[in-house]
Amino acid sequence: MSSKTHTKEAIIKASEILDKLSPGSRKGWKISYFSRKSEKTQIPESLNPELDEFELLDEEHHNAYQRLVIILQWICMIRKADIQFAVYSLNRFNAAPRKNQLKAVIWIFSYL
Repeated sequence: MSSKTHTKEAIIKASEILDKLSPGSRKGWKISYFSRKSEKTQIPESLNPELDEFELLDEEHHNAYQRLVIILQWICMIRKADIQFAVYSLNRFNAAPRKNQLKAVIWIFSYL
């Protein structure tokens, strides 16, 4: 399998992880396939993970965040070195991620 095929499979897996979140809590947690061609940066300037003061994620979202970051790290190794800085910046928040940090992870998947 090519690296493009692996990346497509990873995006599908990420979508499945987001779909498994509680039905009432996943509003806004979708990977945007339609806007991804317009995404020119790995993380938008408006999402600054270091300054995030939103509430911490609950356990379910926390686990999803960790799984999604692991998938992104894997994609960095096989294909997409251009997302490496953004992914490893978000990896620092694995112990206590916040809402905007999860949004940034989803943004990266949209960028792919």
